[in-house]
Amino acid sequence: MYNFYFYFYFYFRRIDDIQDNSIMRRGIPVAHSVYGTASSLSAANYVLFIALERVINLKHPAVSD
Repeated sequence: MYNFYFYFYFYFRRIDDIQDNSIMRRGIPVAHSVYGTASSLSAANYVLFIALERVINLKHPAVSD
């Protein structure tokens, strides 16, 4: 369960930082200020799709409904 939380947390933090036009998070430069917005969005979306793929692979009936 921790892995799913981490993936979604990573995704939402990147998106939130871009939307808020943040410069720093806890004293560390945010990803889009270092790597650019396009690369940060691509990385966030990649992590989101990995998380969703893992959820689907659980083959739980609630996931496929």
